[in-house]
Amino acid sequence: NAHGLKTAFEYFKDILGGKDNASNPGPLKKGHRSINWDAPIVPFEFPRKFFEQDVTRGLAVASKNNKFRVSNPEPNHIGDNKFSTINRRES
Repeated sequence: NAHGLKTAFEYFKDILGGKDNASNPGPLKKGHRSINWDAPIVPFEFPRKFFEQDVTRGLAVASKNNKFRVSNPEPNHIGDNKFSTINRRES
Protein backbone atom coordinates (compact mmCIF):
# COMPACT_ATOMS: atom_id res chain seq x y z
CA ASN A 1 0.00 0.00 0.00
CA ALA A 2 1.03 3.61 -0.52
CA HIS A 3 1.37 4.39 3.19
CA GLY A 4 3.66 1.40 3.74
CA LEU A 5 5.80 2.41 0.78
CA LYS A 6 6.10 5.99 2.04
CA THR A 7 7.04 4.75 5.51
CA ALA A 8 9.72 2.44 4.07
CA PHE A 9 11.09 5.23 1.88
CA GLU A 10 11.28 7.65 4.82
CA TYR A 11 13.10 4.98 6.86
CA PHE A 12 15.55 4.44 3.99
CA LYS A 13 16.26 8.20 3.82
CA ASP A 14 16.79 8.24 7.60
CA ILE A 15 19.41 5.49 7.48
CA LEU A 16 21.20 7.41 4.69
CA GLY A 17 21.54 10.38 7.01
CA GLY A 18 18.08 11.94 6.98
CA LYS A 19 18.50 15.32 5.33
CA ASP A 20 18.41 15.84 1.55
CA ASN A 21 21.62 17.76 0.82
CA ALA A 22 20.29 19.04 -2.52
CA SER A 23 23.09 20.68 -4.54
CA ASN A 24 25.19 21.72 -1.56
CA PRO A 25 28.90 21.19 -2.24
CA GLY A 26 30.36 18.02 -0.78
CA PRO A 27 31.52 15.65 0.25
CA LEU A 28 29.18 15.85 3.23
CA LYS A 29 29.28 13.58 6.27
CA LYS A 30 25.52 13.09 6.60
CA GLY A 31 22.49 13.12 4.39
CA HIS A 32 21.58 12.00 0.91
CA ARG A 33 20.87 13.54 -2.48
CA SER A 34 17.65 13.03 -4.40
CA ILE A 35 17.50 12.92 -8.19
CA ASN A 36 14.38 14.06 -10.01
CA TRP A 37 14.68 12.22 -13.33
CA ASP A 38 11.57 13.79 -14.84
CA ALA A 39 12.31 17.43 -14.01
CA PRO A 40 11.92 19.81 -16.98
CA ILE A 41 15.62 20.70 -16.80
CA VAL A 42 16.74 17.10 -17.51
CA PRO A 43 17.64 16.86 -21.21
CA PHE A 44 16.58 13.95 -23.42
CA GLU A 45 20.15 13.42 -24.62
CA PHE A 46 21.44 13.10 -21.12
CA PRO A 47 25.10 14.20 -20.66
CA ARG A 48 27.13 11.66 -18.73
CA LYS A 49 28.00 14.08 -15.93
CA PHE A 50 24.72 16.06 -15.86
CA PHE A 51 24.01 15.19 -12.21
CA GLU A 52 27.64 15.64 -11.29
CA GLN A 53 28.43 19.00 -12.90
CA ASP A 54 25.26 20.75 -14.15
CA VAL A 55 23.00 19.74 -11.27
CA THR A 56 25.44 18.78 -8.54
CA ARG A 57 24.08 15.55 -7.09
CA GLY A 58 27.34 13.57 -7.28
CA LEU A 59 26.23 11.10 -9.96
CA ALA A 60 27.99 10.24 -13.19
CA VAL A 61 26.39 7.62 -15.43
CA ALA A 62 28.01 5.40 -18.01
CA SER A 63 26.83 3.15 -20.79
CA LYS A 64 28.34 1.00 -23.49
CA ASN A 65 28.03 3.75 -26.11
CA ASN A 66 28.23 6.77 -23.78
CA LYS A 67 24.55 7.48 -24.44
CA PHE A 68 21.99 7.99 -21.72
CA ARG A 69 18.43 9.15 -22.28
CA VAL A 70 15.34 9.96 -20.30
CA SER A 71 11.91 9.16 -21.70
CA ASN A 72 9.13 11.65 -22.49
CA PRO A 73 11.15 14.75 -21.63
CA GLU A 74 9.27 17.88 -20.63
CA PRO A 75 8.33 20.30 -22.01
CA ASN A 76 8.83 19.40 -25.67
CA HIS A 77 7.97 15.64 -25.77
CA ILE A 78 10.13 14.90 -28.80
CA GLY A 79 8.27 11.76 -29.75
CA ASP A 80 9.87 9.35 -27.32
CA ASN A 81 7.36 7.13 -25.56
CA LYS A 82 8.85 4.87 -22.89
CA PHE A 83 12.21 4.86 -24.67
CA SER A 84 10.72 3.99 -28.07
CA THR A 85 13.41 5.96 -29.92
CA ILE A 86 16.31 3.91 -28.56
CA ASN A 87 17.95 1.49 -30.95
CA ARG A 88 17.90 -1.82 -29.05
CA ARG A 89 21.27 -2.81 -30.57
CA GLU A 90 22.80 0.21 -28.82
CA SER A 91 21.29 -0.46 -25.40
